[in-house]
Amino acid sequence: AGTMPPPESDGRAATDGERAPTMSSETESLRKKVATLTVINGAIQKENDDLRAARDDAGGASSSRGGNDASADASAVVAQVEAECEARLREADETIDELRRELTEIAKGGDAAQSANRDKTVKLREAKNEIAALRRRVSELEGNERRLNSQLRDAEADATRAAKAAENNSRTADGIREELGASQADANREIQSLRRRLNEREQTAEKTIATLRETLENERSDATAKEAKRARSQVASAETRAAIAEAESAKLSRELATARETAQSREESLRQELRAAEDTARTLEATLSEQRHAGGFAREVAGAVATVTRELERERTSRRAAEDEHADRVGERDATIERLGDEMARLRDELRDARSAVSRAEAARDERREAADEFDRRRSEAESARTVAEARAAEAVAVVTARAEKAERECVASGEKCAVLSAELVALEETLARAELEAIRARRDADDARKQAERIRTTPDADGASGASPSAPPRHPAIAPRGVVNPEPSEKPPDAPPPSVGGFDVAALVEANKANFANDFDVETANWLTSKEKRLIAAERRTQAALRSKLAEAEEKATALTKRVEELETRLEDAEVAGSNSGGDGGEGAKKRLKELRDALREERDAAESLSARHETLLEVLGEKEEEADRLARAVAALRGAGRESHTAFRSALERQLEDVEVAGSSPGKIAGRVFVSKDVDEPLDD
Repeated sequence: AGTMPPPESDGRAATDGERAPTMSSETESLRKKVATLTVINGAIQKENDDLRAARDDAGGASSSRGGNDASADASAVVAQVEAECEARLREADETIDELRRELTEIAKGGDAAQSANRDKTVKLREAKNEIAALRRRVSELEGNERRLNSQLRDAEADATRAAKAAENNSRTADGIREELGASQADANREIQSLRRRLNEREQTAEKTIATLRETLENERSDATAKEAKRARSQVASAETRAAIAEAESAKLSRELATARETAQSREESLRQELRAAEDTARTLEATLSEQRHAGGFAREVAGAVATVTRELERERTSRRAAEDEHADRVGERDATIERLGDEMARLRDELRDARSAVSRAEAARDERREAADEFDRRRSEAESARTVAEARAAEAVAVVTARAEKAERECVASGEKCAVLSAELVALEETLARAELEAIRARRDADDARKQAERIRTTPDADGASGASPSAPPRHPAIAPRGVVNPEPSEKPPDAPPPSVGGFDVAALVEANKANFANDFDVETANWLTSKEKRLIAAERRTQAALRSKLAEAEEKATALTKRVEELETRLEDAEVAGSNSGGDGGEGAKKRLKELRDALREERDAAESLSARHETLLEVLGEKEEEADRLARAVAALRGAGRESHTAFRSALERQLEDVEVAGSSPGKIAGRVFVSKDVDEPLDD
């Protein structure tokens, strides 16, 4: 009794025996599930490895080039992988919970499956650890996503800044264009004033231009005449062809009308014959119906009626064939008429085009005539202006000649006065020289006596030294031979060059005028320029410097924008490579984002190209303005050089005349200074 198991033990053993097959099957199913989870974990781990490699590639691209453009693809892939990982993790958690519940139930059944449960628990713990590692990796990917999102925001901010920079460049270019327009307006006004001054020096050029324009006008008139003649011939040929086509159309219309009338008359006669035959047939039929009782005569009448009916049918068939043939001929004639109508329309169009060409040729001829009349009017105005300028120049020469004669008379009178004053001055100088000589001698004697007394008082043995002759006193500047005029201390030495007329050097002026006016020189020391011209040159230089600086800034901005576009293109290519390597299911979103980035890059490239085009245009305009300014400056320099040389020659002649009438001992420099300071060379010639 002690060795028998209790009933409960027997029941439990029976239950364990019944559960053994069930536990083995459940163990196999659990093993299959664990294998499935292992495969799933391996796939997830492989995907995580791929994502880590893509992240490393994206991180390397971002470390070398910023990684702003690859963030879109990486963020899309990371988001998709996160969603998949979360779903799979939830499924794995649910599977693990189910397995735990099953293991718990199995553990309640007996100790035989505890070892398997422990193994499964260990495997589940390992799977859970792997899932935790996956979660950590997902967290890392989320951190990478946040970092890439921040880089994406930085890239968008860079794109916004680039757009703003492009807008600023556009506004800067517009401002430069406005400033250039203002400077161009100022330059145009100055050019107009300079052209008014240069009209006197353009006679030969105007003659050449007039000859060339006459030749050109003759050639244009010949070309216009030839074109008009050719157009007239085309119009005539077109009108001839149109007349021929109209005649053919009218002929065909008449033939068609005749054919239609003939057909209608024939159709009417046929209809009348048909009606007569039908009346005859009806009469015969009525007669036949009345005489049916007549026997053999009825058969004859029936045969006659049948014969007449067959003839009528043949006549109808022939008439239908004739009508069809007539309809075909009418259709052919209609097609011919339609073709002729199209030909007429085409000929009318050609005629209209030829007439419009003639009108255009006549309008061009009228415009050329008006241009020639306008040129003649302007040439006459220029000739009248030149005549007025020549008259003014003659008046100015007369005024200058009168002033020169007056100055010459004043110089003669001044010379006479200077002669008298020179004689009186010589007498006064002689008296002053004698007085100064006596004073010097008295001073010398007093000095000798004082020195002798001092030597006697200081040194008793200074007799030999006192016998030495003292050095001769310095000669006073006023002591000079008679007839020689001593130069005053304020005057220049005789070997110095003569003073320049009007406060400038003529040789320096000629050399400066021969030089290029557009080269860099000191405007302040250029005394042949008026103050207005100095201000204009300074303003032009400031404008050009400002334009160059702004163009340099625009060029730098365009270069920076181009580099930025190239960098964005490189990053976009890297992002495409990263997106292709990731191989996720979120390729559509990545493609969309890449397309948006491409569009943004294309817009940036277009903006850079437009800015470069504007920059090139501004450079061309600036070069043209500089060339025009150089040309005008050279013309002004040549004109002013010629005027200065003629003015200098005139004054030199006046100086020589004054030197001829001067009396010996006078001061020609002072007289010339008093005479010629009335006209300042810095003033314009036409003032």
